[in-house]
Amino acid sequence: MEGSRPRGRPKRTWREVVQKDCQARKLNREDAMDRSRWKKLIKDVDNQDRCELVNVSSDTGSHK
Repeated sequence: MEGSRPRGRPKRTWREVVQKDCQARKLNREDAMDRSRWKKLIKDVDNQDRCELVNVSSDTGSHK
């Protein structure tokens, strides 16, 4: 064998990313197989997460 191995960890596969998303968002593999459904589900969950972050960050502001 010639050359050297690249540095760092191997890149994630599509399957690994989908599994992690399914676990985090309580979805199943069939949801991931339908692209339009998957995009809608992920977008809905991301919007909910973003709203929760805004609410938490506004609650932690300085109070007088």
